[in-house]
Amino acid sequence: MTATYSLHFRPANQSLLFLAILAFGTLGTGCFVLTGDRRNKADAAREQVNLHSDSVEMRFSRQFDSADFAMDVGAENGPIRWEAPFLFYNLPIPTSYDYLATQPLRVDVHLEPKSPRITIDPWQIFFLGPNRVRVPPTGIWQDKAWLGTNTVNAVSITKNTTFLLEFSPWDQVHPDRDLPFQLSIEGIQVSGQSISLLPMTFKPEKFIRAGFRLPY
Repeated sequence: MTATYSLHFRPANQSLLFLAILAFGTLGTGCFVLTGDRRNKADAAREQVNLHSDSVEMRFSRQFDSADFAMDVGAENGPIRWEAPFLFYNLPIPTSYDYLATQPLRVDVHLEPKSPRITIDPWQIFFLGPNRVRVPPTGIWQDKAWLGTNTVNAVSITKNTTFLLEFSPWDQVHPDRDLPFQLSIEGIQVSGQSISLLPMTFKPEKFIRAGFRLPY
């Protein structure tokens, strides 16, 4: 079993990573690991972006608030681009993980109703590729429960609800995972009236994580 303790560094501070490697080289067995990662950052005004931070990662989401409901939309980070364990603390052994770029993109949509008769059809949430080509989700979960194939009608939202959606647009629609992308929320209704929302833009950001891997 391998345990990894992670710190986050911006590219401008990469020189500090190498100083840290030398400083902590005396901690004992194990090795340092640098990881090239992706972070999908919501592109909006500061007051419309939420930052979710824990000991593992920092995640950004786009917030929408109205008199009828509040919504928070976030795209999960990753997958990693490369990893470089350090042999003897000063010899990096890089490994590329470019093949992981075709993994599905996972999107969280959290809804908080403020008035009755809020409904959403989660199959009307789309990934927008170039030329605004709409890509539907390949899988949807509601509060961790699998919703099955594309046969679900609109869902009534009477309490805080979270949808997890998976998209696989990494072909001719959107071949480069490091380019900005948009999410279109088209399935929300209030008292039977459709709510029109502008597409939400996310920009993948490259960054480097430094961690110390223990040998157990």
